[in-house]
Amino acid sequence: KVIGQIALGGLSAIYLAQTDDKRTCVLKESVVPFSSEDEARKTALELFKREAQLLARIDHPRIAKIYDFFIEDDHHYLLMEYLEGCNLRQFVQEHGPQKENMAIVWAKQIADILAYLHAMHPPIIHRDLTPDNLIVEEDGSISLIDFGAANQFLSTATGTIIGKTS
Repeated sequence: KVIGQIALGGLSAIYLAQTDDKRTCVLKESVVPFSSEDEARKTALELFKREAQLLARIDHPRIAKIYDFFIEDDHHYLLMEYLEGCNLRQFVQEHGPQKENMAIVWAKQIADILAYLHAMHPPIIHRDLTPDNLIVEEDGSISLIDFGAANQFLSTATGTIIGKTS
């Protein structure tokens, strides 16, 4: 059940949702433009499925979990874990610059997340590690929430999964 919209931008929207068992989660919707050619639509579908399957394998305490994915009327959906808190950009805007010791704790947590992703087979390169994609949770720790620009390395070839329109 969709409770409300959290964010909107480009060709995607993020909603706060609730499962049948009352668990709060996030529903990320991506749309393939109706003006796209059939081949582009097919490629977008393939890339979405590949990204969703890739992300579903991730199991790290500081990375939002992917619960499910589905496609309906050219809209691609990811059902993800909801993390309480606010993004790092909002946190710094509201609370000001942080002390060096807090920045070091966060940097170590981010480095741990990246080391985990880079050690996967095949490795995952995030490519959009920004304050907007890092959540400062209620316990003060940092978690990664968005893989819209994730990149998977296959042998010597690089294949972009799904990226932002910019």
